Amino acid sequence: MSLTTPDFYEPRQVLLAQVMDESRHMDVFRKRALANGGGLMQATGATSGFVGSIDLSRDFTEMSSRLHVSGEGAVLTLFRMGELMAQNEAEKVIYRLCAQDEARHVAFGVMHLRYMSETAPERREEIHCYLDEAEGGLVGAANPVGQLTPTSESMAIILGGGKDRFDDGMNKIIAIRRRQLQEYRKRVVSAGFGERFENGRSKIAQMIEEAAA
Repeated sequence: MSLTTPDFYEPRQVLLAQVMDESRHMDVFRKRALANGGGLMQATGATSGFVGSIDLSRDFTEMSSRLHVSGEGAVLTLFRMGELMAQNEAEKVIYRLCAQDEARHVAFGVMHLRYMSETAPERREEIHCYLDEAEGGLVGAANPVGQLTPTSESMAIILGGGKDRFDDGMNKIIAIRRRQLQEYRKRVVSAGFGERFENGRSKIAQMIEEAAA
């Protein structure tokens, strides 16, 4: 942010607003975790599979394709399905308001890729490569049964309603993962890169078809 020219007023304002949004998310979920009385426990790095290392991005377009379209898109789906996880009205409001914030971030990323597709067609192959990397993470994350993590186990217990209903919770996680794939496809198509799902390039095209069946 500090290296961008002040002439890019609108993009800087959007990104600053996003920083404020994310700080609110961090604050509210931290307080909710502490309210349980168990503390923050262990950091899992649960979103790394969706996002990858944005710190290694060479420019804004690479960062946005990883962060907004892939990473935050997956989180947006999770927030939208927060009603399944919410234990009370306060939690429902948290998920609902966070989803509104996240939707703005995702929409910004989709519009940016759409703009690049129209104004810089010579970069389309480059952007497809970024999407290839993102889908590699989505493939693994879409199969929680095959690679259980502390996050997926905890979510299964919450979604199922207790340890004795772990399997029911895991089925709900699988439903969420499938929806994440389907909504990812819609975003990529809207951004102008939908041909990857038709020409065999997409790593998750088959998974999306199976999820829709």
